[in-house]
Amino acid sequence: MKKLIGISAIISLLVVLGCEQWALEAIAKIHTGLVGNIDFTTATVSGEIWGPSDENIVDFGHVWSSSFEEPTLVLKDDRTLPNGAKTLEGFFPFSSTLTELQPNTTYYVRAFVTLGSGESAYGETQTFKTLYPISTLGIDYEDGGYGFSLEGRVQGIKSTLTVGFCWSFTQPEPTLEQDTAVQVGSITLDPSINEASFALSLSKDLFPEGTKFHYRSYAVKNDGEVLYGNVLEWTPHYWNIWERKTDVLKNMAFHHGFGLGAKGYVLDDQYRNDVTKDIYEFDPSGMGSWRKLEEKYPGKGQELQSSFIIDYGDHKDYKAYVGLGRGTENSTDFWLFDPNGFKDGQGNFKGYWVEVESFGGLGRHLAPTFSINGKGYVVTGSRGSGTIGTDDVWEFDPMAGAVIPDIFDAQDKTVHRGRWTQKANYPKRIVEGNAFAIGNRGYMGVGRIWGGTAYSEFYEFDPNAGAEISGEFDSKGNPIRYGEWTPVADFLGGKLFFGISFVIDDKAYLGLGEAEGDGMTVSFWEFNPKGTTVVNGESKKGVWKRRNDFLGNVMHFTTGFSIPDMGRGYVVSGGPVGWLTYPDVWEYRPE
Repeated sequence: MKKLIGISAIISLLVVLGCEQWALEAIAKIHTGLVGNIDFTTATVSGEIWGPSDENIVDFGHVWSSSFEEPTLVLKDDRTLPNGAKTLEGFFPFSSTLTELQPNTTYYVRAFVTLGSGESAYGETQTFKTLYPISTLGIDYEDGGYGFSLEGRVQGIKSTLTVGFCWSFTQPEPTLEQDTAVQVGSITLDPSINEASFALSLSKDLFPEGTKFHYRSYAVKNDGEVLYGNVLEWTPHYWNIWERKTDVLKNMAFHHGFGLGAKGYVLDDQYRNDVTKDIYEFDPSGMGSWRKLEEKYPGKGQELQSSFIIDYGDHKDYKAYVGLGRGTENSTDFWLFDPNGFKDGQGNFKGYWVEVESFGGLGRHLAPTFSINGKGYVVTGSRGSGTIGTDDVWEFDPMAGAVIPDIFDAQDKTVHRGRWTQKANYPKRIVEGNAFAIGNRGYMGVGRIWGGTAYSEFYEFDPNAGAEISGEFDSKGNPIRYGEWTPVADFLGGKLFFGISFVIDDKAYLGLGEAEGDGMTVSFWEFNPKGTTVVNGESKKGVWKRRNDFLGNVMHFTTGFSIPDMGRGYVVSGGPVGWLTYPDVWEYRPE
């Protein structure tokens, strides 16, 4: 019997408490809103109350805690100041400012309301974290990749701080005591200065490319306490930089180079009557390596030859067409070079060179070239000292002309002699200009009249525009057109001649050589045909952007080329004059 009475008493108490809570919720409901304006020591939070119009509110606001996930007026770190009594008249929004919070701390906050009955109700819990006084912001490249800077920021600490950075290649959370640390300096924060940024410049030589490391900022307070910023990680990859590679095997001038697949090739210079016609192959992997091929260049031109590359499309089947050049006279012969070699019908090796159709125009040297859609183009060129240059343009179709008997490449494909067709003339008669192709357009510019005016103008060539050439068809049976030249953005590096150029992906690079009025130059420029340049209200296709200057010796009589499979450009040997040259080899890595 006593047990039954005890159970009845407990049930009665629960019913009473439940009724009181039900009555409170029926009278007033409360909602905790979003937390905003979160800082190091403050935040704001909203709330809403609604209920019958005849009920009085004794107090309302927010309670919060860093220890209790459901703070109350009893279990709390703090609460907002009493907001006072209020008559509840339907919906009522309000907000509170939370102050004297600790930085980098997680807090739990709830809205509350206390009614005249003395009972309190609470909204749902919202969670937020205050900001940390020191932050690691990230990395900013300097000079396009030769170095970089670590960046950090301190805020909200009214103190003098010693700040810096620490990093580690092995530990995920570097510290001052165990890892590399460099102090930047001292920063004083006071009521008038609430935050300050700082940075540390570092050389790329300290951080090998491809090697991941962790880093973070730090600040040491006056009392010796060390605060660490958030940890970031980075794997360096550098760009827009020049790096020296293994020297070529001899000093050269007036030599000629080209890239083919994954290798580079340089035809030896003949400046000192050293008519060796040697060919040097460059492997760019690592620091690079050179070897002299057994077979020599068979052409008549002894120096300043020209070449263009044709991609036959099968497994990146690149082949080079090399010709022209200066010797006892300006030559017209052209040769097909395949590093995989040629063979006869019985499979016997026949060498690396096969002669194709001779150039259609007059012999010349220093003739700029490019290739578009499986065809090669020779644009202008020099006939010799004292001439103003040439303006004729020629297209070479390697699949036209007769098949060369009993000669096959490594893929057992036949080789054609090819055919030359004259196209629309270049707008100027010049020497020592530069040409390149991007996509299905060719570009030609700069250069000079021999001993006279130099130019900064550039033009775009569309080989499929213009009128049809009567009775001329290519190897696919399509009518051949003269093509059209259209002005594009002028080169911004001055009136340049004897420069070097190459293409990497969808951008071209031009520089070195000599600029009229400024002498030999090491400036280096990037051309992007996708942009537009406006000068004096006139819009022209293309944008020139200066990149990092060449770092090697002054190179006037040099050669430059890109290696397609590497996505890099190379400058090989040369010097300020023909009799003073260097064996330097430099690699350019684009953005």
